[in-house]
Amino acid sequence: MTSPTAMSAAAHTAPDYPWWDMRAYEYDLPKELIAQQPAPERDASRLLVYLRTRGTLAHHVFRDLPQLVQRGDVFVVNDCRVIPARLFARRADTGTQIELLLCEQLGATHWAACVRPGRSCRAGVELCVADTRIAVRAVRADGLRDIEFLCAPEQMQHVLDAHGIVPLPPCATRRHRRRRAHGRSAFYTRAA
Repeated sequence: MTSPTAMSAAAHTAPDYPWWDMRAYEYDLPKELIAQQPAPERDASRLLVYLRTRGTLAHHVFRDLPQLVQRGDVFVVNDCRVIPARLFARRADTGTQIELLLCEQLGATHWAACVRPGRSCRAGVELCVADTRIAVRAVRADGLRDIEFLCAPEQMQHVLDAHGIVPLPPCATRRHRRRRAHGRSAFYTRAA
């Protein structure tokens, strides 16, 4: 594990920008500080604590949490689960490979999705993942596509389980895995 001193050196020191300015979220993060795998022992995972009264950061591990909690603290638990939402499909008519990233479920088998390449996914195009067809219903103003799996919800879930990939952030260099949807969630705390 890298020392807290080295980790603090990676902290953002740029001028203050408004919350909506993307430069406010830019910082240097050395590659050796980016976890590529979860900690083997979950309670050994890193825990960054913001000490609001001092305006400083402190580095801990998750097992330290009971000693850090104070009366009046509020916990916000992100109970979202990552699903294998990245799919590689083919256009039914040309065979062109299309990458889909399911972003928002709009109905039982209806999703808003990012697609690549977008020029190959106009409204009316049909895609295939294995033997399941997916129809591109519309191109939205934000560039997302409204897509519909042309099958029962159970079959759609089977396609995700069998062919979907858990999307990883660009900084994760490990190869994607077919199914490791559990284990990625965030936990936040702040004083009330």
